[in-house]
This record gives sequence, structure tokens and C-alpha cells, in this order.
Amino acid sequence: RARERVEFLASTDRAFRPVNMTVGPDGALYLLDMHRDVIEHPEWIPDEIEAGLDLYAGTSQGRIYRISPKGGLPSVTPRFAREDLSGVVAHLAHPNKWWRDTAQRLLVQWKDPGATEPLLELLRTAEDPRARLHALWTLEGLDALSGAELLRFFEDEHPALREHAILLAETRPGNEALMRGIVALADDPAPRVRMQVALSLGALPGASEEIVQDAIHTIARHGLADPWLRVAMLSAAQRSPLAQFQSVLRDPAVAASVGADEFLGALAKLAGRDGDAAALEGILDTLGQARGLNSTLIEKSLDGLADGLEAARHPRADDSGRASQVLSAFVEDKDLRAGRAAWRVGNALALPLTETQRNLLARAASIALDPAVSSKQRLEQLALLEFAPYAERKTALFNLLSIEHPKEIRLAAIEQLRKVNERSVAERLVRVWNSLSPEVMRAARGILLGQRSNHDVLLTAIENEDIPLGQLNFYLGERRKLLRSPDASIRARAEALFSDAGVVTRGAAVESMRPALALEGDPVHGREAFSELCVQCHRIGQEGAALAPNLTDIFRKSRETLLFDILDPNAAVESQYVGFVIETKDGEIFSGIITDETDGTVTLRQANDLETVFYREQIREMYSSGLSLMPEGLETDMPLQSMADLLAFLLQPR
Repeated sequence: RARERVEFLASTDRAFRPVNMTVGPDGALYLLDMHRDVIEHPEWIPDEIEAGLDLYAGTSQGRIYRISPKGGLPSVTPRFAREDLSGVVAHLAHPNKWWRDTAQRLLVQWKDPGATEPLLELLRTAEDPRARLHALWTLEGLDALSGAELLRFFEDEHPALREHAILLAETRPGNEALMRGIVALADDPAPRVRMQVALSLGALPGASEEIVQDAIHTIARHGLADPWLRVAMLSAAQRSPLAQFQSVLRDPAVAASVGADEFLGALAKLAGRDGDAAALEGILDTLGQARGLNSTLIEKSLDGLADGLEAARHPRADDSGRASQVLSAFVEDKDLRAGRAAWRVGNALALPLTETQRNLLARAASIALDPAVSSKQRLEQLALLEFAPYAERKTALFNLLSIEHPKEIRLAAIEQLRKVNERSVAERLVRVWNSLSPEVMRAARGILLGQRSNHDVLLTAIENEDIPLGQLNFYLGERRKLLRSPDASIRARAEALFSDAGVVTRGAAVESMRPALALEGDPVHGREAFSELCVQCHRIGQEGAALAPNLTDIFRKSRETLLFDILDPNAAVESQYVGFVIETKDGEIFSGIITDETDGTVTLRQANDLETVFYREQIREMYSSGLSLMPEGLETDMPLQSMADLLAFLLQPR
């Protein structure tokens, strides 16, 4: 931005919809405004609201803005005469991209052989690399670019020209000189050139595995930190993932580089996904010989292999016993992360649990539940516990959801429960709902809504008021999972609870105050009402507390939406603002919202920004009220004019 907090171009017209901007032949910026009152896709507008909208308002009012310096720009009349091909070719060196693009388009469109010589002259003599680039591609568009001319650009001083030369060489797969040129550029100093080499080798069917392997290894020596470079290399390495895997792991300099672990994992995934028994055995043997290397390399490689085997969807028994032997060695090592990854591979290969593994699972459950052990160790053991049958770990997992355990432990436990996909998980989550912390509650909500088999459990919990409907705070797409369910009974039950437009729990209260929308409000009196009713919990600007949502930008909402939010606070409650009650072992009771948790403490914020820190050993019980801290019934003693005044204050721009 040229000026702080000022847009380059802005409009007070709410239908202003800039969609594109380009430079014209005169050097001015041309901005396209599609101009629409409604920009949202109709699919994502609630049906009741959509019925009252003109979705096509503004279609006849699109605009093009010409933006120029204050001093103006000289008038320009573009001319591209076919009878003056040399003049058109010269425009490929113009400093304005519009002229270069237009000249190239017309030359390719005309297909006039008379342009070839001027283009070759520009290609060989132009100092501006952009002019050489346009000439190169224009010759290609005229089918006038020879392999020998292209090969010259493998040594061009500008890396972009070398990159594009490689790209053009892909269309000439039988040219041995070009193939050798591509391979030689694997050692190019420019990263984008090396990336294009990798991409092109992956696209050229004539490249031998030996050539590809050597080129990819040369690129790897320059570094593997760039994730996009690794993806490019995989496009070529997928022909022989085992050979590439061994090449990287056996080169100490490459194996020690940043990103080597991710690349090895991706190569192992390719080997596992392809279902090649020899490649699988080769990966495991190579890892078995490398047990003394960096444990992260081993872990990522085994995890990648497991990912590939799981994606292949055809588990294989271990006929030779070699896989069991290698994997058992990793499982029995002290490195838990590598052991867990090896365990994943064993599961994907349908290998039976060993006695050692069963003992490790029993130990893992005990350590994961032990509050005297560090969170890091408990998380490592909890990750191992995931390999136990659900029936053998469900009690531990639900016990770990208790507030007495650190947040990261609870979140890891709920994540394991998410993967189980059994109705009993959903039913038990409903029973413990009010004891869940905000983060775990959000994850549990995802389990109940995200698995169709749990929708009956979810709706039953809402109908029985075991879970307050507003606390779930469904957005449109989530409501439609239920309102448009293929199960007719689920649709009917959802329709009885909410509509496509949202949730209403206090419709009568909203209607009783609706006349206030027609009254003219006084923002001065409204400020007084805010100070009396709202300031202990809400903040506007620098005034107020942070117990409830900040209202500084609330003026962007409509009057009707604000009225609804004020009178029906429990229709939609964000989980971070759900009220919690903490009862200490001394018998004291506190209520507020949870703002922070550590291994040993819970911080509760109360009205007027008062924060209290509780040690976990102090807490006897902690549970959710399931409701917003904002009270219902505000309309009972509030005149219509006072509500109009409050709305007027809240709707003042700030």
C-alpha cells in the first residue's frame, strides 16, 4: 500500500466486485468490476434468505476502470501490421508486456514463415531476456525452432531461458543431444532450473532409470529443503523408488540435509503403494542396516512405507519372515517413534502381535494414565496405545478426557476416539459432554456431526437437552448435513429443531422486541445502556471486558441480526465462550470461561476481566453449563425505545 490503512482502490458501493486487473497498451492499469449485489454462491445462502434476494442484481452494471498517474499518460494507438512482420517482431522487446503478448499472439496466429528470420535474429541478439523468451516460444508456435537452436539455450546466461529450454525439450523425446543437455543441467546453480530438470525427466518416457537416478541424486546434493522440489523429484523417482531411496540413505551428506527425511518417507510411500514385494523387502533391509542413523530418517521412512501399504488396500502376509524380523527389531528398540512407525508397517502387512508388543501395550496404557509422568512421555505411550484393539483401550481413552489431564493428552485421546467410528463412542461422548473442556468439546462435536452413523445419537442428545443446541453452533453446511440427510427420519427431526437459515430458541422474545427496529435510536442513550448492561463482559474499542466476544466491529451487522443475537444468546455459542463452573476442594464455586490451560493449571476469566488460576490438584469438579454467560430475558424490563437506543450505539461505525 502506498499509504498506511488506505486501500489502493476502494468503493462505498457494496456491489463493487473487482475481479481482475491488467496493464493496457498505454501503461495504465485497467480494473474489471463485475458488479454484483449478491456475490455468494446460491448454494451457500440459506433457502429462506435466498427467496428474498435478486441473485442477478447488477449484471448490467459491470465496469472497467482506467487508472493512471495524476499527470496522465500519452495517448497510444496500437498498430500491428501484418505487412510489417519485422516491426511486429520488434514489439517482442517492448518494455510493456501487453505489446509483447499481443505481438506473440498475432505472429503465432498468422503462421507467416516470413517472420522466422526476424525472430531468429531477435533470439540471437536481444539483450533483454524477456525478448529472447518471447522469440523462443513464438518460433515454437511457428514450428520453426530447431533442436540445435534450442540446445543453445541450455547455456543461456539467464536461468529462466535455461528453464524454458528444458520445458520445450520435453516435446522432442527422441533427441539424444537434448536429453544429455537436460541431465547436465541437474547440477545447475539455479533452483528453478533443477526443478524443471526433475519435472521433465518424469515426463520423458525415453529416459533410462540409470540416467534418472543419477540426475535426481545430483539434484539432491544441492539440498532437499524445498517441498515443491521434492515433489518434482518424485515425479521422476517413481520409476525406481527403491534405488532412489538407497541412493539418498547411503550418501551421508544428502541424508543429513534438511528435508531428506520427508523425501525418504515419500519414496518409501511410493514403494509401499506400488505393491512390489522386492521393493518392500529392499526398503526394510536398507532400514535394518541403517538402524544406527538419525532416528527421524528411520521414523519418516517407516511411516511413509505404512502410508503406501495402507493406500494400496491389499495387505500381504510376510512369507519369508524377513519383514517380521526387521520390524520387531525396531519395535523392541528404545526409540518409541521409530517403533510405532514399524508397528504401523506390521499392521498394514497383517502381521500378528508378538508377546513383546502385547507387553508394550499394557505398559503404554499404564504410563499414559499416570499424572506423575511427563506429558511428552505420556503422549508417546498414548500414540503406541492406538495399536491396541479399541475394546482394550476405550476405558483409558475416556478417562484421559478428564480435566485432570493436560490439554494435549485430552486432545490426543479424543483424536484416537475419532478414528474408531463406533456408535458407542458417540453415546459415551454425550454422557460426558458437560465435563469436556472447550477444545475437546469442539473435537467431540466433529465426531458427532462428521460421521453419518452418529447423527441419530446427536439429534437424540439435542432433543433430550443433553447437549444445548446453540452450543453446537452449526454453520450452514453443517445444518445441511442433517437437513438434507438421505435418511428421511433424520431430515424430519432436524427440521423440527432448526431451519436452513439457522437456530432460533427464543422466537417469541425476538418478535416481542421487533417493533424496536422501526424506532429511531439515540446512540448517546444507547451508550448508557451498554455501560449498564454489557460492559462487564463485552468490549468495544478500549472500553469493557473480554469475557464475551469483542463488539468493536459489530456495526457491520444488520439491526435485525443484532436484535436476534441480543435476545437469543444461546442460539449460537462459540465454544470458547461457553460458561464453565469450577468447584474447588475447599467448596468454593467459580464461573466464567476457560482462557488458558497448562499441564498443572487452569485459568478462568470472570466478569470485569478478573482471572483466577487454579492448580489442577485444587479442582474437585469442572463442568460446562452448556450455555452462554450472557443471560436470557433482557427484554423483560427493557422498553422498546431503550433497545432502539442500544442498537443505534452498537451500529455506529468505529
